Amino acid sequence: MAIHVSLAKIFAKKYQYEIDTNQEFYALGFTSVLSGFFPVIPPASSLSRTAVSVGAGAKSQLSSIPSSLFIFVVVQFSGSWLQSLPMCVLASIIIVALLGMFRNFKQLKRLWSLSKIDFSIWMMAFIGTLVTDVMQGLAIAIVFALFTTVIREQWPRWHILANIPGTSDFRDMERYRHTYFFNNVCVLRFDSPLLFINVQRFRTVVDKLATDWSNTRYCKNVDKKHLIADNQNYKADSPTFSSQNRKKFLIIDCSGFAYVDMMGVQILKEIHEDLRTKDITVSFAAAKAPVRELFEASGLYTAVAKTNFYPTIYDAISYAQMEQSAVSIDDVSLEEKCCSDQATMNTTDESAQDPERSRSVQGGETMRL
Repeated sequence: MAIHVSLAKIFAKKYQYEIDTNQEFYALGFTSVLSGFFPVIPPASSLSRTAVSVGAGAKSQLSSIPSSLFIFVVVQFSGSWLQSLPMCVLASIIIVALLGMFRNFKQLKRLWSLSKIDFSIWMMAFIGTLVTDVMQGLAIAIVFALFTTVIREQWPRWHILANIPGTSDFRDMERYRHTYFFNNVCVLRFDSPLLFINVQRFRTVVDKLATDWSNTRYCKNVDKKHLIADNQNYKADSPTFSSQNRKKFLIIDCSGFAYVDMMGVQILKEIHEDLRTKDITVSFAAAKAPVRELFEASGLYTAVAKTNFYPTIYDAISYAQMEQSAVSIDDVSLEEKCCSDQATMNTTDESAQDPERSRSVQGGETMRL
């Protein structure tokens, strides 16, 4: 069936028409049921026969009727004449019919430049078919393709996102020259479903990011030596206090999570708890509806409050800035109170050391009143 569908898609693409895979399966099933009542082999598609038929100019399935009649006549009346015909002659007919497919080798150069993994799958299918046969080669290609999928999911890409000035959009900082990073706020996106095969890599990325980020006000890329040069030109929001003392926020962009399994949910809980001990608040933004439903069913909201989840990254950034402003105001009030208490203590000490000066000051205050 796989060979049948593959051939159907190849020629549908070549002649620009659509096929219905379900209809093809229904046709195979129906003919298989009918053939069970007769002493015949199960019906199947033939690569060589299909290529020869297409090369002869066939346009529809009705071409199989005259083709079958012709084969019947040859077998019944002309078989003895063709008995001494060398096999290489028959093979040459098939090779000529398959020349169009051999031209697909020209696509290898383009495929190599687009995707090394797709190129390796193509080569594995070709070598498997050449060494064994079509069915086993197809099976080898399918197994290898599944293996490459697991590999890609195990080592997915991740990005630090930055704001595009003048917009509410956040994009990969490596692809844009002019971007803006907020003080003590970092946005991380993991471009893969969060599964058991890559949760450890996700945890490693977050831990390394938190470590490198602990001594700087801007979010630093874990694997890169430094941020883009534009970041050095931005000033801290509050010039009075060092931004090192301000609260940090790690925002995880969940838009890359197409699916999260139970180990992924558990790792999110652990990251939230561990970074909280380092004075880093973890927030989650832009989670898809199925992922939010999974969070609800898995009990994630019992460990991480729903107030840590936001519909967009911009909303999470706005809340982080509001929290930072509140902390800055509290710090200013605390410093003013400390300065006022210190001034009062100094005045009291001076009065205790010089009673005459204290009385004159009090007299002066009375006269002014």
